[in-house]
Parts: sequence; C-alpha cells; structure tokens
Amino acid sequence: MSSEKLNAAINSIEAGDKTAAMRILAEIVTTDPKNEMAWFWLSKCVEEIDRKRYCLARALSINPNSTRTRQALIELESLSQPTYTNHVDAPSEPPQQSEPIPETPKTPLSLELVEKDQPKQERSSVPILIIAILLLCACVYVFVMRGGTPSASVTTRTDRSEAVYAWASAKILVSNKLKAPSTAKYPDNCWNGECVTPLGNYRYMVKNYVDAQNSFGAMIRTTFVVIVVDKGTEWVLESADFF
Repeated sequence: MSSEKLNAAINSIEAGDKTAAMRILAEIVTTDPKNEMAWFWLSKCVEEIDRKRYCLARALSINPNSTRTRQALIELESLSQPTYTNHVDAPSEPPQQSEPIPETPKTPLSLELVEKDQPKQERSSVPILIIAILLLCACVYVFVMRGGTPSASVTTRTDRSEAVYAWASAKILVSNKLKAPSTAKYPDNCWNGECVTPLGNYRYMVKNYVDAQNSFGAMIRTTFVVIVVDKGTEWVLESADFF
C-alpha cells in the first residue's frame, strides 16, 4: 500500500501538483517514518530551504549510502551560500602636467611580494568555500547518525507543510480511539492548516470532527480537540478531548 501511495505521489510531482503529493507523502512518513524515498520526494514538495534540508537529512539518516540523497543535500547547501563579487576600480588617468613628473620611488621588495600574493588569496577563496560546504554536510550527517534531529533554529515548524504532518497524525491517533476506526470519515478542510495551532516545542493542537460508527453501528459525529507532539521519529498523542 505504501509503494502505491509513493508512486501516486511521484506521479503528482511530475504532473506539477505538489500539493496533492505533499498530502500523500505526509501520511506515508507519519505511518512509516523510516521510509527513505518518502522523505526524499517530500523534499521536492516543500519550497523552504530549511524544510528541504530537514527532509533530506531524515532520508540520509535512514540510508547513509544513498548517493542521490547526499548529492541533493550538497546541491541544496551550495544554492543557499551567498555569492560574492569583487569590484576593482579602474585606475584613473594621470593628471595632465606641464612640468616634468618626478620619478616615483621604487616600491620596496616586501611590498611587491605582498601585492603579488594577493591574486593567489582571491583564487583560493573558491576551494575554501567548497571545503566549508563539505564540512557542513559532514556535520549534518554525523548529527543525524547519532540519533539527533534538526534544532528549532533550523526548522521552523509553523508553516503549511508542518500543519499537514500534524493533521495527518491527528487523524491516525484519533481513529485509534474510536469504536470502529475503519468507518471513520474526516472532513477535507484542514490541509491548509486552519484547524492546527502551533503550541511550541513541536506540540500542535488540532480541532475538528469525525463521523464514525458507534458500538450500535450508527454513524455519529464527534468533535475532538487533541494535542499531538512530533518526537522526531514518530508522532504521539499527548491529550484528547471528545465532545
């Protein structure tokens, strides 16, 4: 079932419908957080560089030998680096003088050596930038392999994509509380994040309703308010109130 959903998400991405693909991939990584390909393709659905970096880091932690994921992460880091341009002022023309121009004192040898070494320093800035990018990727790899997750300063968890994760997780966790989970029907009105409220520290409050059968087989509507928490590798239910 996961492979069918993954193929459907990939087809949606290739068709240009990233919103539909994001919904499918969010459900996959919620139920199967160790699905490497789901995290990889999810990085292509989000627009923010921090979100892309987070998805690729999760995929790389699952399969550290993935050349495609590592290459995508390196390309992402290179795109996020600022570009610098050296501006050199053109030498001004010497002033017109009627009198002979006195001979310019000869530049000391030590100063000439310094001036000759300056172009070499400018040329060496490119390899230094590449080394810095590789070191950053290595740090991310070691951090993920030790079981860590990106810090809050790197990942902003109040955007639309995070609301999708919280909503998908809430549906699964609420269904586990129902008498007949297979009969649960949720409204399709929360993918824009209107029913999700960030509480901080990776905690989210979700307010909505569900139609499901009770113990007598009758379909009833139940309003719920739940708080779900992203633990990095899974989502957990902190509290749930049903009305």
